[in-house]
Amino acid sequence: MTKATINYQGFVVWDPPSIYTSSCTIDVEFFPYDVQVCSMRFASWTYTIDQVDLIHECSTSKHAREVIFNGIDLKDFYESGEWDILEVTAEKNVNKNIGYPDITFNVTMRRKPLFHTVNLIIPSVAISCLTIIVFYLPSDCGEKITLCISILLSLNFFFLLLSETIPPTSIAVPLIGKYLLFTMILITLSIIVTVFTFNVHFRSPFTHTMSPWVKRVFLNILPKMLFMRGPILENENEARTIVRTRHGVEVRDQYVNRRDFEFSRRDFEFSRRDFEFSRRDFECETMRLTAADEVKEKDTGLSVEAQDAIDSICFIAEHLKKDDYVASVSVLH
Repeated sequence: MTKATINYQGFVVWDPPSIYTSSCTIDVEFFPYDVQVCSMRFASWTYTIDQVDLIHECSTSKHAREVIFNGIDLKDFYESGEWDILEVTAEKNVNKNIGYPDITFNVTMRRKPLFHTVNLIIPSVAISCLTIIVFYLPSDCGEKITLCISILLSLNFFFLLLSETIPPTSIAVPLIGKYLLFTMILITLSIIVTVFTFNVHFRSPFTHTMSPWVKRVFLNILPKMLFMRGPILENENEARTIVRTRHGVEVRDQYVNRRDFEFSRRDFEFSRRDFEFSRRDFECETMRLTAADEVKEKDTGLSVEAQDAIDSICFIAEHLKKDDYVASVSVLH
């Protein structure tokens, strides 16, 4: 039961004590910098304009169509921490074909973006910028993939947070959602590129064979275009000899007699680049030369254990020499 006030002219003022709930379509494309317009329409669906006419309190004309900019009284409105009321308008419409009047109230609201900017926009953009740093990390550190996966998980967390914050709607996809989704795709591609880089970086002549086109492009063409000093490749067919040992016949590097020992052209080029043998390497090299001479002359005069030790030392020295050569090629600029 509600109260109605009737004056002497026959006007009835009815103030129904009720709360109206309205729903409106939300466009979240520019979230959290979006502006929403919600409309509420009041009309009498049983009485025509000849029987019941709806007139706004602030209207200056009873029949003309006009827009009232202060259409809603906001004296009982409490300021919201999430929305700002920009304008409230009221407009009277009369359907001439049917003859039913209605008044439409439009409420224009703007979202306050500070909370979402500080807690969602800035962290997601800052984490996305870390993707560029992944390509600046050296491959030897081994933390490139770890950083990529950490960034991917962080963006996935912000994407889930965004889906819980915005209202579920399929009308429009927010730009921040498109940005996060596109960044996640880029990070996934960076992980694939990093895996490919690791596969190429950790290859060595002991595990892989360089294809001819890779050798031509990266060792012959690109160094000339970039004005870089290319590596000096050794001829694997040169300086090789067949040595008979107690284990059979082996193919080894050819060494001259220790009394006539001198640097080859390749060793001389390396000496110009300040690559010198240490004392221990020099002793191993001397022992290898001595062992090679003695094996060739077949007059070692050593025991079986000593000869096995010399063969092992020569093998280790040859392996270290090849390893030093591969490392020297990789550090050339």
